[in-house]
Amino acid sequence: MKTRNLLMLCLYSMVIILVSCSKSDDSSSTPSPSPTPSTGLLTAKINGSAWAPSADSATASLINGEINITGVARDGKTITITLLDTVVGTYDLGNSGMHAGVYQTNPSASSSYNSNFGPWDGTVNTLTIASIDKTNKKMTGTFTFKAYNFSINDSITISEGAFNNLPYVTSISGTGSNSFSVNINGTPYLPTLISGVVSSGDINIIASANSGSQSVGIYVPETVTPGTYSFQPFGTYNAQYNPNSSTFLLVDSGSITITEHNTVLQKIVGTFNFTASDFGGGTTTANLTNGSFTIFY
Repeated sequence: MKTRNLLMLCLYSMVIILVSCSKSDDSSSTPSPSPTPSTGLLTAKINGSAWAPSADSATASLINGEINITGVARDGKTITITLLDTVVGTYDLGNSGMHAGVYQTNPSASSSYNSNFGPWDGTVNTLTIASIDKTNKKMTGTFTFKAYNFSINDSITISEGAFNNLPYVTSISGTGSNSFSVNINGTPYLPTLISGVVSSGDINIIASANSGSQSVGIYVPETVTPGTYSFQPFGTYNAQYNPNSSTFLLVDSGSITITEHNTVLQKIVGTFNFTASDFGGGTTTANLTNGSFTIFY
């Protein structure tokens, strides 16, 4: 359950990041200017060193009974916090597993630090929502947590975390010139948000329903050339599917065919198929067939 929550947060946070990314609805080949550091919207310390996300990646959402707060710094260091609630109060980010803080060295990192994984409870791992301004859609609060990474047997401390009048969204919309379609268990899935972004050497393709709770994610290397490649869990070519806000399915098998990748226009075109199952050990599975996409990233 905790691992499933961690992986679901990774995809969900990427969806929220894409909402604020100017490339998500701009198919122009002109590169966007480098983002500037946030001015106190979202700050923290990572093992005592100051951390602040780029201005356009300090984001939040209040969707489907959940609050998500995400920031990505210039060097890719990412903090994501998800609460299964939407009201002012103090929340336990510890080993209860209900709410979680996640740290990644970059948004597409194959392993992450999770506040649920260590021995720390809500006396150590805490987030406080001090205010939610529903008129102007802004929220303010503080957080601190320790997180553990099983893959490398390491822990990290996030301290002095704060967000001040951080804007949040309540829905996801906009596709620009991108297109994406797939059949999920035989039923056509036509998302309302379709975006691509380059992060740490990967092209991340995200297709989400307007609520953000149902999402398909595909990850390929930034240097990919036309050809057919096999999907593998946490592999170089990876895929995942969230049927709802509480179920995460990771690819079991499948393949992706890249038919065009124009690095000048920043355009990638392809088709895909894959099967996925519940990474948390549940029985939910999905078969995604006849997938196709055209993405400007």
